[in-house]
Amino acid sequence: MNIYSHLDYRTALTEIVAERKKSDPGLSFVQLSKAIRLEKTYVSKVLNGRADFNSDQMYAACRFLGLDGQERDYLLLLLEYQRSSHPLRKKELKARITLAQSEHLSTRKYLRARSVNQEGRDRYLEYYLDPLAPLVHTYLSIPEYQKNPELLRERLGLKEAELQRILKLLIRLEIVRLQKEPKAYLPVVNNIQLAKDSPVCLPSEVLFRLQVIEHVRKLPAEQRFLLSLSFSGDEEARNFIHAEFLKFLKVAEAAIRAAPSKKVFQMNFDLFPWDVV
Repeated sequence: MNIYSHLDYRTALTEIVAERKKSDPGLSFVQLSKAIRLEKTYVSKVLNGRADFNSDQMYAACRFLGLDGQERDYLLLLLEYQRSSHPLRKKELKARITLAQSEHLSTRKYLRARSVNQEGRDRYLEYYLDPLAPLVHTYLSIPEYQKNPELLRERLGLKEAELQRILKLLIRLEIVRLQKEPKAYLPVVNNIQLAKDSPVCLPSEVLFRLQVIEHVRKLPAEQRFLLSLSFSGDEEARNFIHAEFLKFLKVAEAAIRAAPSKKVFQMNFDLFPWDVV
């Protein structure tokens, strides 16, 4: 489970206990109550939203449940947010919660792909601002295209000059190397991603998305699976969906790494609020 998907410490604690019970069936809220030296009836009132823990009680609960320092600090932050009645302080606490969620609900925590640092951002600037460059790079993981990249002209609708420009770019940036005998374009850099706080990230994503839209428009219905869904809910639901997708992403990455490179596919996932604050 990912406690950072929660905005209410009560639901987080309830889920943690349920998760722990899978490996320790004897675990119960009675044990939790004893660990934090409270009556079970009072713990029930807290979890039902009719009372609150204090900071020491929350600390003791986290220790009992075996949470690490960051998880404990996050739940203490949720507790302070829940108990605060000062509008300005509550706003500041919410900002700290959002920052913690952004860090711990990031793909960097789940994927083995390394994030590009500042030096890499500068070096790969042309790569990330040309949506066709990462695509050609991906195709070159397939032996068929390594040996004969000219096949990409028809596959991606590229002109000869455009394909050669991209291949030269990949070689110049040392993302791909040209093997002379037998001639082949071999990737030497794989599994890289831009951090979302990179100034290049948004323009890169937008340019690539435009490329995707143009390609999807040409695909027959049986070859495309598209989902666009708007829904109403709360931040807890949004964070739950986000956390569940990250779990799926970790499983998907393992499947991708285990699969032989034969074709190139595209997967997108968007989750954002329509209201701008």
